[in-house]
Amino acid sequence: IERITDAGAFAVVQRPLTPDQLAEVVKQAEIESQTQRILIIDDQADSARLLKEVLDENGHYRVYESHSGGEGMSMIARMRPDLIILDLRMPEMDGFAVLDELQSNPETANIPVMVVTADTLNADEEGNLAGIEILYKADLGQENYSQFINGIRSHLGLNGEA
Repeated sequence: IERITDAGAFAVVQRPLTPDQLAEVVKQAEIESQTQRILIIDDQADSARLLKEVLDENGHYRVYESHSGGEGMSMIARMRPDLIILDLRMPEMDGFAVLDELQSNPETANIPVMVVTADTLNADEEGNLAGIEILYKADLGQENYSQFINGIRSHLGLNGEA
């Protein structure tokens, strides 16, 4: 069953089934289809876990984690997230390469991206990120989570709604 759901199935319903069971699965699938999908791409597991916890505490989102740019790109191809939270400094495929690949593909070019990074950026890097919201990990303290959550809601078009 786990292999089937990992491949993208919402649920597995075994026969014999009752109409009530089928109706409940359809109802849950409808609720799930309305849930915003957020993909965190960050090679630092602790950072990704913290961001996921903040999201879980401040809304109803389906949050996925990827710990490399290459893995993130393959998850994007499979799941088409509603928002990507991207770290820039990663080995192999960094965040800039992920952005280039996203923007060069018409199917992914319109997915909103928020950059959350630990490093300060030079002028060239900031220029390459024009129009993308950048948050620094050092600024994400308990008192600043609201800025992060407001950015998430804004990118998802929720305008302050959870």
